[in-house]
Amino acid sequence: MEETAKKDIGKLLDDREGMDRALARAVRQAVLQHKRAGNPVAIWRDGKVVWVNPDEIELSDENS
Repeated sequence: MEETAKKDIGKLLDDREGMDRALARAVRQAVLQHKRAGNPVAIWRDGKVVWVNPDEIELSDENS
């Protein structure tokens, strides 16, 4: 394994803000893929799971 590929998992887990950013990017990408494919997404709204149709999915322009 390359030296640059080796990461200290403890240091990665300590970077909470970095983890939050990575998770937000991953969720945005998954939702965008659903929208492009014409698939609905399930979200939590008012204490219930609801389906959002692809034409109703709104994404911000952040990290496009």
